[in-house]
Amino acid sequence: MKKYIIAVLLIIMMLSSTVVSFAASDPAVIIVNPTVGSTIYSTNLLISVKVTQPKTIRVTVTEEKKKINDNYYSTTIDEIEKAEQAREVGKPASTFVSFKLEEADIYVSQNYLSFYTKRFEKVTPGTYKIKVETLLDGQVTYSSESLVMMKEKPVEITAAKIFSSSQSGATQFLQNLLKSIFGN
Repeated sequence: MKKYIIAVLLIIMMLSSTVVSFAASDPAVIIVNPTVGSTIYSTNLLISVKVTQPKTIRVTVTEEKKKINDNYYSTTIDEIEKAEQAREVGKPASTFVSFKLEEADIYVSQNYLSFYTKRFEKVTPGTYKIKVETLLDGQVTYSSESLVMMKEKPVEITAAKIFSSSQSGATQFLQNLLKSIFGN
């Protein structure tokens, strides 16, 4: 009977103890932009984090590159996720290296609703990781990450301007007829 009581007490103590988990994300700190796993067709990266309680956060943005021999290559979100899954089951995986865009930013919110925003310009195509850590007395209590792909903006095909050039005769008549039927 004593062993049973001791076992129950140990289980209760383990369940009620405070353990900091780095894999857990803070429900009061949410990465709003960019969304997890999204693809952005631009050279600008806008980071936006919503903070719904007075908190201190640290935001780090890194470019993820695959290391092969002594060279670094762009990678995809799928490659990074597959490598993480392989490591979890003990299989060999590709090596990825993080290159910081800038030093980490510390943001202190003293309100119950505030936003951290930062814009990175002239960002090259590749995979980027946005890491947001909640700090308490300088120690990380929560951490969340978001991977995003940056791609070159596709070349836009300009629409033919049928009605913008000046024409005469039958073509002008046909143009006016089409305008009256379909509008401008």
